[in-house]
Amino acid sequence: MIKAPDIMRRILISYRIMLGYFGVLLVDENSGRLERSNVYVERYETIRSKKNNRMRITRMLKFLGEVDLERLKLPFLVFFAREICMSELLADCRVFLERSWIPTLRRDEDLASCQRFLRDPSGPEPASVLTPSVPPRVEVVYLSSDLSRYRNHYPGEDINDQRLDHNVKFYMNLLPSRPHGELIDVIHERWWSDYDLLETHHGYIQWLFPIHEDGLNDEAQVLQRHEKETMSTSPDIIKRLVKSYRMMLEFYGVTLSSEETGELCRAQHFQERYANLNSKTHNNLRITRILKCLGEMGLERLKMPFLTFFVREIAGNGLLPACRASLERFWIPTLRHDEQLAACMRFLRASAR
Repeated sequence: MIKAPDIMRRILISYRIMLGYFGVLLVDENSGRLERSNVYVERYETIRSKKNNRMRITRMLKFLGEVDLERLKLPFLVFFAREICMSELLADCRVFLERSWIPTLRRDEDLASCQRFLRDPSGPEPASVLTPSVPPRVEVVYLSSDLSRYRNHYPGEDINDQRLDHNVKFYMNLLPSRPHGELIDVIHERWWSDYDLLETHHGYIQWLFPIHEDGLNDEAQVLQRHEKETMSTSPDIIKRLVKSYRMMLEFYGVTLSSEETGELCRAQHFQERYANLNSKTHNNLRITRILKCLGEMGLERLKMPFLTFFVREIAGNGLLPACRASLERFWIPTLRHDEQLAACMRFLRASAR
């Protein structure tokens, strides 16, 4: 009975419904390939904060195996291994992933390959997850839904409420960030080099680098299109934004050598800061946001120098291994010009040790 086409179709619909509830889209039923949905931030929080949802996932994976849909489990697990290892949003789910979800795999070779991938998510995905007709790197570049929206300037989305102007007021030094924040000029004066504060305070990054997407801070406002126009054409605001960029670069152990060219170099304290960046993977998400914001504010020219610098450090010099997957799957794809994107991916492959 369980193999009846109508029943299998309904089971797949049920799987899609639950994936959507968890903030994930099933892109391809044949390969099982997944990607984030547009509401993944909110939905990931329900997985992280509600233990019963993590238990539901265990049951769902077991059930897939019982109804001859074992092929869907490895793509699910690889997707969540990447999300959990690279994102602060699901960091609390790692124990469930290791002890409850991955062990539902019935094939020993799948189990072993998934455990290897969990140990090094910057490495290649298990072979059975990859779609042979599409090169994996190209697939990753183009299929993340939030990056696709970003690269296409959020087509058809109404993000232009004229009543909302908190980002403009913040960067005009008229409104403090929230919660537990300050005016932008105070942040630049007092928070610079306070690395413990910059690491542990999770409310400021959306204020410093606003984009047309929600984040974890409910007290920060999504960037509106009219704000983008105002901010990107204001010399005073751009000056402050570049100062924010410098501050975060120093936090990551990097110095902006030239505002004109965007050239970067290691800061004197880079070893200490690289160690922090390598161990605190929520900073990978922050960097994705920073790069997106640069593009929104007319500073796209700063992105390629940033990316080529980190390609050399990560792929060429073997530093920051925990950032490798984010570099390839999230940072480089923020480039909005296709020719730059392709060139940067070629440089990444050529630089690999």
